[in-house]
Amino acid sequence: MLIEEPVRLASVLAPSKEKYFPSLTKIVGTLGPKSRSVETIEACLVAGMSVARFDFSCLNAEYHQETLENLRSAVNNVKKLCAVS
Repeated sequence: MLIEEPVRLASVLAPSKEKYFPSLTKIVGTLGPKSRSVETIEACLVAGMSVARFDFSCLNAEYHQETLENLRSAVNNVKKLCAVS
């Protein structure tokens, strides 16, 4: 039986290669009706999105809560950190 250990923050932030310099560029993605599914958010994270933006000027709080939960699931699946703006 394989026991999966929780991902430690230090292991996620540690470079995978010795001579690897992480990019200082941040990619901000706005999550909306066409980009709120877990699969789409995972693809954005893999492509380099490092900040998820929410536009609270439209729709209701329940909509944004569901999108946030989808973001959390995608972050856990991809094992990549993502800030929320």
